[in-house]
Amino acid sequence: SIPNVTAFEGDIVTVFVTGAADAAEAVAVTRYDGDGDITGIRMYEQHLTLGSNDATSTPLTNADIGLYDFTTTEDIFVDVNGATLNACATTGCSPVRFFVRSGVTYTPGGRIVTHDFRNDGTFTAGAFTHELNGSWDNNSSANLTNSTIIFAATSTTESIDSTGASLATFNNIRFGTTTCSATFTLGSTLDVDGTFTVSRGTLARASTAITVAGNLLTEANGFWTGVGTTTFDGNGATTWRDQNATLQNIGRVVVDGTSKAVTLASNVASQSVFIGANDTLDASTSNYDLTVYGLWVNQNNFVPRSGEVFFAATSSGQFITTAGDAFYDLTFSGASGGWSFTEATVNVSNDIRFTAGSVTLPTGTTTV
Repeated sequence: SIPNVTAFEGDIVTVFVTGAADAAEAVAVTRYDGDGDITGIRMYEQHLTLGSNDATSTPLTNADIGLYDFTTTEDIFVDVNGATLNACATTGCSPVRFFVRSGVTYTPGGRIVTHDFRNDGTFTAGAFTHELNGSWDNNSSANLTNSTIIFAATSTTESIDSTGASLATFNNIRFGTTTCSATFTLGSTLDVDGTFTVSRGTLARASTAITVAGNLLTEANGFWTGVGTTTFDGNGATTWRDQNATLQNIGRVVVDGTSKAVTLASNVASQSVFIGANDTLDASTSNYDLTVYGLWVNQNNFVPRSGEVFFAATSSGQFITTAGDAFYDLTFSGASGGWSFTEATVNVSNDIRFTAGSVTLPTGTTTV
């Protein structure tokens, strides 16, 4: 306990360790509710912890944390410069973890730069770009509307986990910055309402589901591993682009929103394709190609333009449903692949090629 501290209702109280080695330093910040002692302050080595048992409805902000920070004493590794909070403003604190405790509301009012971020309270990110060099652990409510979360680890394996969270949808999300060979794993379904970018490093999604309402972009140094469902949801028009020299398989692609229209912005690849009953997949006026390693199910509208669909499965049992929409160029190229059509007819506006595998053509008419 710390005796003889004078504080008034609404005051910000910062607790820290003096004279400790860098690895043993800890910082806690809370707001005093004006009633008796402040209890339940928890301090963890190399953590910035928000909250105590003095639960107040007034959110903590970066400005509150900056009232007493690194510019005041080097024993506090946190610094707020302008509206930006840097959770590690000195040497020896790079693994710092930012912890918003249960019962605490944190509305930064500016940017956050930290290694790890754990939210057990209520976090409202605001229209700012926040950067994590480590992992994300949301166990409660994170309102990320209008924000961008950048995962900027350079070489480690980090996780994004929202298991148990009541509000977990990201707005814009980006994996990797200018230098990155990190691996990013998913501990729960990843739901993104804005732009989804794999810039650098590897998104190791295993079989975890991803939903994206905005544009999806894989940049030249971004990689995907694992096969899960990637759903383009929401409404309106979005794009799917891959700038990697080796097309990245983004999993079982589902276009299924409210009259959702996804347009290719490059050649792309997926494990399979499913187009929902009121949705559209468009090869674009640039006539991009699509490589598919499994099945194809169209329930509404595929616009092939003059693009080519490559079926590259390496196993049998793959089926193709066209809903009457034609392919332009169609190539079967998967060694040991086996495909069949579920409908009696199929239309190919230009060429059909058989370079590997086995294809069972429709029982009725194949028009080329």
